[in-house]
Amino acid sequence: KAREEVIIEHGQGQPPTVEAMRFLPAGPHRLTIGRQGGPVLEKLVVRAIPHLAYSGFPRTSAIKNYGPYDWEYLEKQNILANVNTIVARVHPYLAPKYEQWAGQGKKW
Repeated sequence: KAREEVIIEHGQGQPPTVEAMRFLPAGPHRLTIGRQGGPVLEKLVVRAIPHLAYSGFPRTSAIKNYGPYDWEYLEKQNILANVNTIVARVHPYLAPKYEQWAGQGKKW
């Protein structure tokens, strides 16, 4: 039996559109949708997308007013929500960020 996990839980007070990215092996897959109470699924879109990568993390600009390009910068600029792969060296101080990233099904 394939593993089952909750990818998205959507509740009141959240934006109407919720997205998630997962790397899946080639082949057939099954998606199970459940609901409780009043929420109604109006539309479901499933797309096959390639690696969407951010490369060279973390980085500091030579121009003082531009840097650093750290995790907080990537979050603030909404970059993390739009990529599924980060190309970077492993830094021990970023271990919690690696775990958070991997927990979303994304790659480092």
